[in-house]
Amino acid sequence: MTIIKTVSSNNKTIIIKLGFVVGLIFLGLVSYVIASGKLKTSGGKVLGKKTQIEVPVTNNIPDNLFQKAQDTMTDVKNNAYQLAHSTAIVVGDIATQSAQTVKEFIVDNTVGSAVKQLDSLPPDVKEKIKENICK
Repeated sequence: MTIIKTVSSNNKTIIIKLGFVVGLIFLGLVSYVIASGKLKTSGGKVLGKKTQIEVPVTNNIPDNLFQKAQDTMTDVKNNAYQLAHSTAIVVGDIATQSAQTVKEFIVDNTVGSAVKQLDSLPPDVKEKIKENICK
């Protein structure tokens, strides 16, 4: 019994929803008919004049287009190889310079601290170490 009361109380909303769905279906059918070309207007003339402008078709593609494209691709490939080679050289130089800097840093820190320790020794011990190193 409650289901029937609910349906009868919402009768207006059901009719509105149903009308909306039917309207959408009708609108879809009308747009389909217009899009498919079944509903046409006059034959493309307005006041006796043609409405379509004829565009001349030109074929301005050069005969050697393929050769030009191939030459361009070869140039791009060569430039890419040159860029990669130059980049490799620069990166190699930077790596060499970095390795040299690290080596100098390590030598300076190890030898520098050894020299500092030698300077803090008494003079007679320094002489003995110099004699042992120079032998």
